Amino acid sequence: MKKSLLLVLAVLFGVSTPIFAQSSTDDYIPLVAEGVEWECDYHINPWHSEPCDIPYTIEIKGDTIIDNITYKCCVYTFEGGVCEWNGYVVPADTLTLAFIREDVESRKVYARSSDTQQHAVYNQFINFKESIGEFLLYDFANMNNPNQIWLQSQSSQGPLTITAEKITIDGVERNCYAIGQNGIYGHIVEGIGYDGKGYEQNSGDLMCQFPIFATGTDNLPVFKAHKNASKQTIYQSGDAANVFNSVENIVPDHNAPIQYYNLQGIKVDNPAKGIFIKKQGNKATKVYMK
Repeated sequence: MKKSLLLVLAVLFGVSTPIFAQSSTDDYIPLVAEGVEWECDYHINPWHSEPCDIPYTIEIKGDTIIDNITYKCCVYTFEGGVCEWNGYVVPADTLTLAFIREDVESRKVYARSSDTQQHAVYNQFINFKESIGEFLLYDFANMNNPNQIWLQSQSSQGPLTITAEKITIDGVERNCYAIGQNGIYGHIVEGIGYDGKGYEQNSGDLMCQFPIFATGTDNLPVFKAHKNASKQTIYQSGDAANVFNSVENIVPDHNAPIQYYNLQGIKVDNPAKGIFIKKQGNKATKVYMK
């Protein structure tokens, strides 16, 4: 808890010193490894009375070289399906939609999207085209690093708190970070990546941590579980939440201020007519303004 307090103070007062920066790699659990896999759902229109889930996986499989840099391939496999209530079709497909690499010594994870393959419906990489190139996905040595793509996505939504604790996964202790804004809405886990909060506004998967990267539709990627190279499930969504139950600065939902966002994830101070996302604490609902 002492480390957590120092971290919160550093975030609030703009201290630039890396939080929990560590030079040794002895206790670091890498995220990028051949054969590891993330189970996810593509959740279509989660605010509808009859939403539907289309399962897909992200597997690290094989190598490639881009601009003289070696990456591991992120292979997406979609089961495919149809939403009964509106006939929305998600085609079954296997595509390499992204590439990822890790500098274990600096504890940084980098990624880039494919400029040749695109799924017909899953379009979370629309803002990650080849013009952006490589981006910093995670910095596990300094979670306050503003160059991380997930932190950049939240820059217009007010200051964040980033609280650090430890979590034991598969018998090994790892660093775990709760990302908060009037309450915890997601976790970033060493060796696992981003774990959002179910079907709420801040859902996401390994490469798309927040739906602000989507094209403005109501469809959201939802992380479910992580498997090691032996295809054994070692982490399930929500596991990290248990270690933060005693954090004292979480604001109860009924006391938290109400904030509104448009469907592109941009905060709206005075919403008028249209469809908006109402966020209070760690709860988000879709509302219609007349």
